[in-house]
Amino acid sequence: MRHALLSIVVALAIFVGAQTDVEALEKLVVFVFDISDSAPVAVDQNIARSAGNTVEAIVANLDPGDRVKLRSLGAAGVAALQINVNVTLGRKARVRPDRIAPAIGALVRSFPMRVRRGDLKIQVRTNIIGFVEAMAPSLDCENSANRIVIFSDGVEWSTLVNGKELVTGKADLPPPSGPILKGCIVEMRGLGQQTNKLGTDSRWFPLLRRQWARFFQAAGVARFNAYAEFE
Repeated sequence: MRHALLSIVVALAIFVGAQTDVEALEKLVVFVFDISDSAPVAVDQNIARSAGNTVEAIVANLDPGDRVKLRSLGAAGVAALQINVNVTLGRKARVRPDRIAPAIGALVRSFPMRVRRGDLKIQVRTNIIGFVEAMAPSLDCENSANRIVIFSDGVEWSTLVNGKELVTGKADLPPPSGPILKGCIVEMRGLGQQTNKLGTDSRWFPLLRRQWARFFQAAGVARFNAYAEFE
């Protein structure tokens, strides 16, 4: 299963090329996809289409020299191995933003198909905090306009917090270990939106938005936005 998705990543890497004609790295956008069993982005084709459209539009508006990463989250230490794409945009035709954006958007829109084929394995936990803590040291948001876009229902369900208690207001998200994302721009999309089989409560979005706003403010982000929509 892991080898199947790695072949997808390799194919995309060949398409964009290992090197570009731009030396200076200007900014980084990290797209993070929750592939747990409660999040719809990997199983609902309409949601995947909306997420892919959002990713494509963002990448199309980047500049040569900017970097794009795609990562997955779910159970700690497992999901990050499944979606792992790194792209540096350039001025040459094959690596221009307007050429790369459709390829990345198409990859995101293909997630449900890849789940059905067994290329992507759905996770049973959502460890957003663990993912952010692990990713933070690789970012340098104080010196570069780095942006993190997280496609997730935002229902943290890990050793840190019980998801049911979180959405009923009985538990709070724990604080981050410190200002680990100082200067970063963080955006969450699909907040409070679970898969059809689990259902969604309209009260979840404002509750989760407050919880994550508090968490990311404590992490030192320059700006935090949250949306219930994926597009």
